[in-house]
Amino acid sequence: MSGATWESTAIIAVVALVFSAFFSGCETGLMSVSRARLRQRSDAGSRRARELDSMLGRIENPILTCLIGTNLFNVLGSAVVTAALAA
Repeated sequence: MSGATWESTAIIAVVALVFSAFFSGCETGLMSVSRARLRQRSDAGSRRARELDSMLGRIENPILTCLIGTNLFNVLGSAVVTAALAA
């Protein structure tokens, strides 16, 4: 493999790792938020808290997005690195 190919492979692998970490972090954040504190802030008039409370009311949608994103970038990173090492 030429140097440019290794560089592009490394860039794609790092980008996949970063996005996988992002989606995993989002999932962890959504699952660990204090709903009592969120409702308290929502009742106090926080627009962000209201929006997040609404999103957590149907938790399956954002969690599903996080899980699909994590798996997508895990597979992408694995496939790119495997292809590079097999060549």
